[in-house]
Amino acid sequence: MNVTESTGLSSEGIDALKGILIVLIAAGHNPLITIPFPGLFEVIYSFHVMGFLLLPFWFAVPPLSARLVRDRAVRYLAPHYAFYLFGCVLFAFLLARDPWWQRLAAIASGALVASADLVKAGSGLSLFWFLPALLTLTLLRSAMHTRARAAVVALALAGHLGAGALPEIVQVWTPFGLLIALFAFPLGQLVAGLWPRYVAPWVRAWGVVFGIGWAAGLWYIYTTRSVFNIGEMAVPSLRTPLKLLFHDLNALLGFGALAALCATPVGRWNVLAKLGEASLIIFLVHSFVQQVLLRLAGAAALPRTFGTGLVLLALTVALSYGVARGLMNNRLFVQWVTPRSAADWPPLRRVAQRLPEG
Repeated sequence: MNVTESTGLSSEGIDALKGILIVLIAAGHNPLITIPFPGLFEVIYSFHVMGFLLLPFWFAVPPLSARLVRDRAVRYLAPHYAFYLFGCVLFAFLLARDPWWQRLAAIASGALVASADLVKAGSGLSLFWFLPALLTLTLLRSAMHTRARAAVVALALAGHLGAGALPEIVQVWTPFGLLIALFAFPLGQLVAGLWPRYVAPWVRAWGVVFGIGWAAGLWYIYTTRSVFNIGEMAVPSLRTPLKLLFHDLNALLGFGALAALCATPVGRWNVLAKLGEASLIIFLVHSFVQQVLLRLAGAAALPRTFGTGLVLLALTVALSYGVARGLMNNRLFVQWVTPRSAADWPPLRRVAQRLPEG
């Protein structure tokens, strides 16, 4: 079954979905957009990153092996650490005021654990939790092809039902987004199991159903300010089962509605597809760009209004795309920061060729 048959979307439509999600992520990080409307922050955070965590479940992953671990670790962690350390350097020299040993400890903690709180303490930005969590989620998916399948399912269900109730210290110090991956895993498995057979053949019709249900859910979130922030593990648990069920359904409906939208002519909008193609690098650079623009807006005494926020959002996305394209066209950047496998990464190229496959 090809991509179009299994998803109901063309490759361009899938890129367009990524483009929509990356614009929403940039909007969620813009205080001039979220602050004027109490509840809008909660609305955006209720689904935007979940979309990027659910989307990979459309595609098969190979069984767990040493080679898979090496290749995916390099693919996800090379850009993660490159941008995280860049952020740490900027933060240390421009904003941080703590003693150097405390700064180094914060940077090291963020590098080793990669939770949202700790990477923010190290770099000033919390978004760097994403790629380590995506790596962990990928490895959990690949373990489903091994004898550990039952253990993965049990662990994921326990994580989904209980991660939100764990003490904050456990959430903060659990490494590499394990709790995030466990929480997202059951929802992703629903997408993987149900979408190709029951949704893809009638994706546009389902889109109407998804859209109506999602709109109702978003209105409830907006009016009640119901919190769901998976990056910081501010998620419901079995202690509040109805809230957990609601946010699960909202995330799935949101993903389905946006995916169905991209099965329409919207999915052929070139601007969205281009943003989707560069979404990873846009994700990693947009906060740096946005911080510069916010400071320039403050220096120019621009009104802190929603309209100003929309202008800054458009500039953030456009400039981030330009930076991303420039980096993606740079051979050294591609080799060192965005390699596809361990064999493509210069420090491991010769070693990876001699390592066993299994």
